[in-house]
Amino acid sequence: MLECFSYLRPSDANDLPAAVRETLVANGKSATYEHVCAVADVARALAAREGLCVQACEDAALLHDVSAVIRPADMLAWMQSQGAWVAEAERQHPFLLHQRISRILAAEDFAQTDERILSAIECHTTLKADPSPYDLVVFLADKISWDRADDPPYRAAVERGLERSLAHAALAYIDFTMDGGMILCPHPWLLQAREWLAAACGA
Repeated sequence: MLECFSYLRPSDANDLPAAVRETLVANGKSATYEHVCAVADVARALAAREGLCVQACEDAALLHDVSAVIRPADMLAWMQSQGAWVAEAERQHPFLLHQRISRILAAEDFAQTDERILSAIECHTTLKADPSPYDLVVFLADKISWDRADDPPYRAAVERGLERSLAHAALAYIDFTMDGGMILCPHPWLLQAREWLAAACGA
Protein backbone atom coordinates (compact mmCIF):
# COMPACT_ATOMS: atom_id res chain seq x y z
CA MET A 1 0.00 0.00 0.00
CA LEU A 2 2.83 2.40 0.83
CA GLU A 3 5.21 1.49 -1.99
CA CYS A 4 4.92 5.08 -3.22
CA PHE A 5 7.11 6.24 -0.33
CA SER A 6 10.85 6.01 -0.78
CA TYR A 7 12.66 4.66 2.27
CA LEU A 8 14.88 1.72 3.10
CA ARG A 9 12.74 -1.16 4.34
CA PRO A 10 13.93 -3.90 6.72
CA SER A 11 15.74 -6.77 5.07
CA ASP A 12 14.31 -9.26 7.58
CA ALA A 13 11.28 -8.53 9.76
CA ASN A 14 11.57 -11.75 11.78
CA ASP A 15 13.97 -10.20 14.31
CA LEU A 16 11.85 -7.18 15.23
CA PRO A 17 14.36 -5.22 17.37
CA ALA A 18 17.00 -5.58 14.66
CA ALA A 19 14.52 -4.74 11.90
CA VAL A 20 13.38 -1.58 13.67
CA ARG A 21 16.96 -0.52 14.31
CA GLU A 22 17.94 -1.21 10.71
CA THR A 23 14.99 0.75 9.33
CA LEU A 24 15.32 3.81 11.51
CA VAL A 25 19.10 4.08 11.51
CA ALA A 26 19.45 3.40 7.78
CA ASN A 27 16.97 6.20 7.10
CA GLY A 28 18.78 8.72 9.28
CA LYS A 29 16.51 8.41 12.32
CA SER A 30 18.97 7.34 15.00
CA ALA A 31 17.42 9.67 17.57
CA THR A 32 14.03 8.11 16.91
CA TYR A 33 15.55 4.67 17.42
CA GLU A 34 16.91 5.75 20.81
CA HIS A 35 13.48 7.10 21.70
CA VAL A 36 11.59 3.91 20.78
CA CYS A 37 14.07 1.85 22.81
CA ALA A 38 13.41 4.08 25.82
CA VAL A 39 9.66 3.73 25.29
CA ALA A 40 10.05 -0.04 25.04
CA ASP A 41 11.85 -0.10 28.40
CA VAL A 42 8.99 1.76 30.12
CA ALA A 43 6.36 -0.28 28.28
CA ARG A 44 7.91 -3.54 29.49
CA ALA A 45 7.87 -2.32 33.09
CA LEU A 46 4.27 -1.10 32.90
CA ALA A 47 3.14 -4.30 31.19
CA ALA A 48 4.74 -6.46 33.87
CA ARG A 49 3.13 -4.36 36.60
CA GLU A 50 -0.29 -4.66 34.98
CA GLY A 51 -0.04 -8.37 34.17
CA LEU A 52 -0.15 -7.76 30.40
CA CYS A 53 1.77 -9.49 27.64
CA VAL A 54 5.19 -7.88 27.95
CA GLN A 55 6.22 -8.91 24.44
CA ALA A 56 3.16 -7.31 22.84
CA CYS A 57 3.78 -4.03 24.67
CA GLU A 58 7.45 -4.08 23.77
CA ASP A 59 6.73 -4.76 20.09
CA ALA A 60 4.17 -1.95 19.92
CA ALA A 61 6.62 0.43 21.56
CA LEU A 62 9.40 -0.48 19.15
CA LEU A 63 7.13 0.14 16.16
CA HIS A 64 5.13 3.15 17.34
CA ASP A 65 7.30 5.75 15.56
CA VAL A 66 8.53 3.69 12.62
CA SER A 67 6.80 6.07 10.20
CA ALA A 68 9.38 8.72 11.11
CA VAL A 69 11.04 7.57 7.87
CA ILE A 70 8.26 9.42 5.95
CA ARG A 71 7.86 13.20 5.83
CA PRO A 72 4.64 14.40 7.52
CA ALA A 73 3.67 16.42 4.44
CA ASP A 74 3.90 13.25 2.37
CA MET A 75 1.75 11.39 4.91
CA LEU A 76 -0.96 14.03 4.56
CA ALA A 77 -0.79 14.04 0.77
CA TRP A 78 -1.06 10.25 0.68
CA MET A 79 -3.99 10.13 3.08
CA GLN A 80 -5.82 12.70 1.01
CA SER A 81 -5.03 10.83 -2.20
CA GLN A 82 -6.63 7.73 -0.64
CA GLY A 83 -9.77 9.62 0.29
CA ALA A 84 -9.12 8.76 3.94
CA TRP A 85 -10.62 10.73 6.81
CA VAL A 86 -8.21 13.38 8.07
CA ALA A 87 -8.96 15.35 11.21
CA GLU A 88 -8.53 19.11 11.21
CA ALA A 89 -5.76 18.71 13.78
CA GLU A 90 -3.97 16.40 11.32
CA ARG A 91 -4.40 18.91 8.50
CA GLN A 92 -2.87 21.64 10.62
CA HIS A 93 -0.20 19.37 12.10
CA PRO A 94 0.45 16.48 9.67
CA PHE A 95 2.92 14.95 12.11
CA LEU A 96 -0.10 13.66 14.03
CA LEU A 97 -0.73 11.24 11.16
CA HIS A 98 2.41 9.33 12.06
CA GLN A 99 0.52 7.16 14.56
CA ARG A 100 -1.91 5.97 11.88
CA ILE A 101 0.81 5.51 9.26
CA SER A 102 2.98 3.62 11.75
CA ARG A 103 0.16 1.11 12.17
CA ILE A 104 0.13 0.51 8.42
CA LEU A 105 3.90 0.10 8.28
CA ALA A 106 3.84 -2.28 11.24
CA ALA A 107 1.42 -4.50 9.34
CA GLU A 108 2.97 -4.20 5.90
CA ASP A 109 6.73 -3.97 6.52
CA PHE A 110 6.96 -5.83 9.84
CA ALA A 111 4.22 -8.47 9.41
CA GLN A 112 2.34 -7.53 12.57
CA THR A 113 -1.17 -8.97 12.87
CA ASP A 114 -1.85 -8.73 16.62
CA GLU A 115 -4.62 -6.16 17.07
CA ARG A 116 -3.36 -5.35 20.57
CA ILE A 117 -0.11 -4.16 19.00
CA LEU A 118 -1.64 -2.42 15.99
CA SER A 119 -4.23 -0.56 18.04
CA ALA A 120 -1.64 0.65 20.55
CA ILE A 121 0.54 1.95 17.73
CA GLU A 122 -2.38 3.67 16.01
CA CYS A 123 -3.37 5.79 19.02
CA HIS A 124 -0.09 6.22 20.89
CA THR A 125 -0.08 10.01 20.44
CA THR A 126 -3.73 10.88 20.99
CA LEU A 127 -5.18 7.80 22.67
CA LYS A 128 -8.89 7.17 21.92
CA ALA A 129 -12.15 6.39 23.66
CA ASP A 130 -12.41 3.05 25.46
CA PRO A 131 -8.68 2.29 25.17
CA SER A 132 -7.34 -1.17 25.85
CA PRO A 133 -4.71 -1.65 28.57
CA TYR A 134 -2.17 -2.06 25.75
CA ASP A 135 -3.23 1.27 24.24
CA LEU A 136 -2.77 2.90 27.64
CA VAL A 137 0.63 1.33 28.29
CA VAL A 138 2.15 2.50 24.99
CA PHE A 139 0.50 5.93 25.25
CA LEU A 140 1.95 6.45 28.72
CA ALA A 141 5.34 4.96 27.92
CA ASP A 142 5.66 7.36 25.00
CA LYS A 143 4.82 10.35 27.18
CA ILE A 144 7.09 9.32 30.03
CA SER A 145 9.96 8.79 27.57
CA TRP A 146 9.48 11.99 25.59
CA ASP A 147 12.31 12.78 23.21
CA ARG A 148 13.65 15.97 24.78
CA ALA A 149 16.62 16.62 27.03
CA ASP A 150 14.65 17.95 29.99
CA ASP A 151 12.18 16.15 32.22
CA PRO A 152 8.53 16.12 31.10
CA PRO A 153 6.67 18.87 33.00
CA TYR A 154 3.75 16.49 33.55
CA ARG A 155 5.84 13.63 34.98
CA ALA A 156 4.79 14.18 38.60
CA ALA A 157 1.10 14.29 37.65
CA VAL A 158 1.41 11.11 35.60
CA GLU A 159 3.30 9.30 38.33
CA ARG A 160 0.64 10.22 40.87
CA GLY A 161 -1.95 8.89 38.45
CA LEU A 162 -0.04 5.64 38.04
CA GLU A 163 -0.36 5.04 41.77
CA ARG A 164 -4.07 4.56 41.06
CA SER A 165 -4.35 3.13 37.54
CA LEU A 166 -3.26 3.45 33.93
CA ALA A 167 -6.49 5.32 33.21
CA HIS A 168 -5.86 7.85 35.98
CA ALA A 169 -2.34 8.43 34.66
CA ALA A 170 -3.55 8.95 31.09
CA LEU A 171 -6.22 11.39 32.27
CA ALA A 172 -3.63 13.27 34.33
CA TYR A 173 -1.45 13.69 31.24
CA ILE A 174 -4.32 14.85 29.03
CA ASP A 175 -5.64 17.27 31.66
CA PHE A 176 -2.16 18.70 32.28
CA THR A 177 -1.40 19.29 28.62
CA MET A 178 -4.82 20.59 27.60
CA ASP A 179 -5.43 22.77 30.65
CA GLY A 180 -1.88 24.09 30.35
CA GLY A 181 -2.32 25.15 26.73
CA MET A 182 0.22 22.65 25.43
CA ILE A 183 -2.21 21.35 22.79
CA LEU A 184 -3.58 24.16 20.63
CA CYS A 185 -5.58 22.03 18.20
CA PRO A 186 -6.66 18.85 19.97
CA HIS A 187 -7.30 15.76 17.92
CA PRO A 188 -10.88 14.47 18.23
CA TRP A 189 -9.55 11.12 19.47
CA LEU A 190 -7.85 12.96 22.34
CA LEU A 191 -11.07 14.75 23.26
CA GLN A 192 -12.98 11.48 23.13
CA ALA A 193 -10.32 9.79 25.25
CA ARG A 194 -10.51 12.57 27.84
CA GLU A 195 -14.28 12.25 28.08
CA TRP A 196 -14.11 8.46 28.38
CA LEU A 197 -11.31 8.54 30.95
CA ALA A 198 -13.06 11.15 33.05
CA ALA A 199 -16.14 8.94 33.23
CA ALA A 200 -14.11 5.80 33.92
CA CYS A 201 -12.13 7.51 36.68
CA GLY A 202 -15.13 9.22 38.19
CA ALA A 203 -13.59 12.63 37.60
